[in-house]
Amino acid sequence: MAASLFARARFMAGLLLRVAGRTLPQGHPAPPPAENPEALIEALMTGDIAALDARGPRLARASEARGIPWFFIALETGSPSAVQWFLAHGASPTDPDRTGRLPLEAVIQRSALADEFDDHLEDCPAMAAALIAAGASPGTRNLQGQPLAELARTVGLDLPQTAPASPPPPSPPHKGDG
Repeated sequence: MAASLFARARFMAGLLLRVAGRTLPQGHPAPPPAENPEALIEALMTGDIAALDARGPRLARASEARGIPWFFIALETGSPSAVQWFLAHGASPTDPDRTGRLPLEAVIQRSALADEFDDHLEDCPAMAAALIAAGASPGTRNLQGQPLAELARTVGLDLPQTAPASPPPPSPPHKGDG
């Protein structure tokens, strides 16, 4: 029990440091109006697909000014529809961010903090399911060697163990049907 509390505290502290690093002034110049990150974050949070489409499919693999992938920002602050948009436009459900954190791990961390900082707790299972359906594996281990499924259990997030089965293909017509 103590080990799981320690593990939860460790990744919560790491998440808080990442969030604080984004919000504290960094001496970066303000982005031009066309690249307004606040407007993009609002689109991610509200699931404004038209705003995401307006930025084009390159956004799915793009990063903000400090190198944080927009896909990870969507996982941390966005809506399930925004995450689906990123996946549909080429974001990888398995590629880590520059710190080595996996997309499914980002959702698990969001779930751990959702009760205090996020009013969209119900979004986390939907995001996790979308990632798993796109190829993420709950059995994957993070950089600390912890299986993501175990990490999810410690924060109370139920993960599907495999991608949902796709429906069987339609059977060919039988001769003589008509």
